[in-house]
Amino acid sequence: MKKSTGLKKIAIRIKGPELMIYQTLAREVAGSKKLLISPGLTVYLLPDGTSIELYGPGSVYPDYLFAESDVVTSYKVADIEKTVTELRKAGARILSPIEQVCNAYRYCHLSVEGQAVFGIFEDNV
Repeated sequence: MKKSTGLKKIAIRIKGPELMIYQTLAREVAGSKKLLISPGLTVYLLPDGTSIELYGPGSVYPDYLFAESDVVTSYKVADIEKTVTELRKAGARILSPIEQVCNAYRYCHLSVEGQAVFGIFEDNV
């Protein structure tokens, strides 16, 4: 099976009653699976491997994550170190060091001056 790269994660900060709308939308995608991670955070895994993270009231996240926008997109990459190096050379600013969640999953967040935050991750499952 080919490991795909590209846009694979969307994080959305939800401040009010629209949480129910986003949950309904994610739930209605055929084949989606709901995962509960922590209070205030609901994650849906879509059939194509994309995850939608809904950060509602009570969720915990780094201050920088939604500093510029309520939506943060993350991209799956084949080699996170190489990608970080290339993005820094191109002018991106690193907001967090590369974090290792488990043996197979690593991520970090970056930004372009005055623009929204974006993430990259490596998932070698």
